[in-house]
Amino acid sequence: MLINIIGISSILILLVMIILNMSLSKIITVLFVSSIFLFIVRLFIEGSKLSSAFTESFGILSIVGFICVVIHFLKKKTSTN
Repeated sequence: MLINIIGISSILILLVMIILNMSLSKIITVLFVSSIFLFIVRLFIEGSKLSSAFTESFGILSIVGFICVVIHFLKKKTSTN
């Protein structure tokens, strides 16, 4: 039940962010944070194994998105120095 609530709320947040034309990095960050919440719930509340909780919570899209956000952040940080 808690997993469904996290999933539905993150979808609603993402839809609002897309409608309001937020930046892609913020949208990907919300996607990654929701994946972290799903991982914690599956690991501690449902009692899943670490590997299965990780693979069920993080898709390849969220991992690639997080890497893109980190690269963008590092490029922005080095260009301001």
